[in-house]
Amino acid sequence: YKCKAFTFGGCNGNLTGFSSEGQCQRWWLRGVPEKPVCSLAVEKGKGIWGIFAWSYNATQDQCQVFLYSGFGGNSNQFKSCYQCMNRCSGNKNSRYVCDILNYQFMVYYFSRVPFGIGWPT
Repeated sequence: YKCKAFTFGGCNGNLTGFSSEGQCQRWWLRGVPEKPVCSLAVEKGKGIWGIFAWSYNATQDQCQVFLYSGFGGNSNQFKSCYQCMNRCSGNKNSRYVCDILNYQFMVYYFSRVPFGIGWPT
């Protein structure tokens, strides 16, 4: 099996048209012990850096921000909420969900960072 993104043209469809990689993996990997990317628990890694990244939380069917150390960890880490949700969630409102999550993160982050320190890159 391989869950792979494609653009459906509308003709001769079958039952393999999932709305996300996470949905595809949940279907095809029922009972398989190896965990797919979207089912892995968040791992912050073993480095010394603090880089904001996004990880999919299967229980909540949405992505969450975490502080990645810059080294190690696993594949359940994305540069943006949009990348994370597009790959792992079947939620049709993922763009709206990410807009809300990004806003909540910015409010939280800027309420705790001293004035004058720039946005993390």
